[in-house]
Amino acid sequence: MFKQHKLLIIITSIITLLPIVVGLAMWNILPDKIATHFNADGVADGFSSKEFAVFTLPLIMLGLHIIAVAGISYDPKRRAIGRKPLTLAMWIVPITSLFCGTLIYTYALGLKLSVNIVVGILLGLLLILLGNYMPKCSQNYTVGIRVPWTLDDENNWNATHRFAGWTMIVGGVAILVLSFLGLFWLYIAVTLLSTLLPVLYSFIYYIRHKQ
Repeated sequence: MFKQHKLLIIITSIITLLPIVVGLAMWNILPDKIATHFNADGVADGFSSKEFAVFTLPLIMLGLHIIAVAGISYDPKRRAIGRKPLTLAMWIVPITSLFCGTLIYTYALGLKLSVNIVVGILLGLLLILLGNYMPKCSQNYTVGIRVPWTLDDENNWNATHRFAGWTMIVGGVAILVLSFLGLFWLYIAVTLLSTLLPVLYSFIYYIRHKQ
């Protein structure tokens, strides 16, 4: 995979580190202490040094990106993932890195965005995208609902991922609505429900078809 998707890996890695470039460009106007953690009400409750916010956070994200790329690369069934689901999986960390960098810098410069709304929009759109590609993802060990019952039975995998597609799309739409209502804990619950229901569905499918 490294050779086949070399350009994509390089581009996504550069984008993951882009907040460092932006931070350096704004270095003189950024405060020495920057908010890097927010509570359930969207209020900053954790602060870090400017150096940590600008350099360390993007480097952590790059580490996560490399782990994701390596996991996909060494998956014996990586060819079954599908081009579009694989591309989406490759872009999740870079987009998250850009999102976090933008949120942290704008907040540090005094533009107090509603953190809960912004997070809800990102989370809702991400779930909708994942839901759209879930049914297109064939059996593999890296991307998808990877539980014993789906990995053991291709029919279970296919049925579970069709179901997961619907739960994630519905959950994503619900989160987009809930985020504007300020119901942070509720849309977190919807996120968990959207991802856990397919696991339960897979187990029930196994029980009903194990004969």
